[in-house]
Amino acid sequence: MKIGSHDLDEKVLIIAEIGTNHGGSFKRAFGLMELAADTGADAVKFQAFRADTLVNKAAAPAQWEHFKALELHYDIFPELAVRAKELGLMFPIRQRCCRYA
Repeated sequence: MKIGSHDLDEKVLIIAEIGTNHGGSFKRAFGLMELAADTGADAVKFQAFRADTLVNKAAAPAQWEHFKALELHYDIFPELAVRAKELGLMFPIRQRCCRYA
C-alpha cells in the first residue's frame, strides 16, 4: 500500500505528531518540523482548531484561554506545508481547514 510516494510494504511510515507542542508559535512550529525531519520522520501532523469551537468561553474561561493560546491561524498551514515539502516531509492538509474562520 502506498501513501503518497511512500510504500508501506518497504518501510514503516513515521509521523511526527507535533499537535499543539508549538504553543501557538509559528517559529516553534517550523523548528519542530525541522527536528522531525532531522530525526527521520516521514510526515508531520498538527492540530487545527479554534478555541471557540471547543470550549464555551463564558462557562470555562480558563480552559478557553488555554486553547486560545495554542491556536495557529489557518492561514499559516499552507506555509507550513511548503516548508514541510522543502524538508522532505509529508504534510496532510485539508483545503477547507486552511482559511481563517
